[in-house]
Amino acid sequence: MFLVGFCVICSTGLLGILIYNQVRTSTEEQASAKIASQTRLMAQRFDQAHLDIVRDLQTIMDTPPITGIMRAKDNAGIDPNDSSTTELWRARLAMIFQAVLRSRPEYFQFRFIGADDQGREIVRVDRTDRGLLITDEPDLQQKASEPYFKLGLNTPGGLVALSDITLNREKGTVDPRKIYTIRGVMPVDDGAGRRFGFLVINADYEQMLRNAFRQTPRQSHTIALNNAGDYMEHKPGERFNTLKFVPHDAAEAAVLAIVKEIRKRSEHEGLVEAGDQVAYFFLLPQFRRRLPKQSGYRLRPADAKRGVLTGSPTPYEIAS
Repeated sequence: MFLVGFCVICSTGLLGILIYNQVRTSTEEQASAKIASQTRLMAQRFDQAHLDIVRDLQTIMDTPPITGIMRAKDNAGIDPNDSSTTELWRARLAMIFQAVLRSRPEYFQFRFIGADDQGREIVRVDRTDRGLLITDEPDLQQKASEPYFKLGLNTPGGLVALSDITLNREKGTVDPRKIYTIRGVMPVDDGAGRRFGFLVINADYEQMLRNAFRQTPRQSHTIALNNAGDYMEHKPGERFNTLKFVPHDAAEAAVLAIVKEIRKRSEHEGLVEAGDQVAYFFLLPQFRRRLPKQSGYRLRPADAKRGVLTGSPTPYEIAS
């Protein structure tokens, strides 16, 4: 009887362990599938902010002032098609820039930069405390020393490149407002295929992320991470206008453990753990292939990698 009882207890215990492991595995798979679905959806929402920059540049590229300015520049300041002067075409383009800035509060600067004369700006409109201001011709700056100028020169015609996130600079020094900036750059070539210049949109990256976060569930725990390691985190119940941007050069102690872990990963998506935290990360499809240097494509610059993480404070808890 003792032997039979012992066997029953062992069998029951073993069966219980097997059932527990099966239930746990099934629960983990369901939880992973749900959080993966949520993460992919959130990633597309964040990607939309970058797509807006690309589409705005492509739209402005097709407006008459772009070709009008090129024709006038090649004909002593007079467009041979309709006798419009360079100044008139510049004024028309500035009005278009103002219309775009009004509709995109995260944009704070829109420019048409020439490839000649050390990258001198041709048209520039800024968002300021006094409203949208058009820069007078004598105050236009030369930008040949800026990294995004080289990016514009090296990007193939018809394509759009997005810059790294850096502090905005004016006249060679950091803007005192310390705006973390992403720049959309679209080359402008003349009829002979020569690089005439490029369109540049400056967007406030922090504000752009906050706008994207407002489309995510308030109770979610979400991190938006870019290729350089800059990120912004939203915790459950947190107000979106209080979100803090953490640049890649922040002190090591200020960087989340889950962010440190994701930086080590090379796969496109999956679960990642750091201590008692679990997250699911998803790398947007546009960034899954690395392009050769000095190349571009329709939505992204070379060697870009951006993703969105969504996680939870305890293992296997759904971030919803």
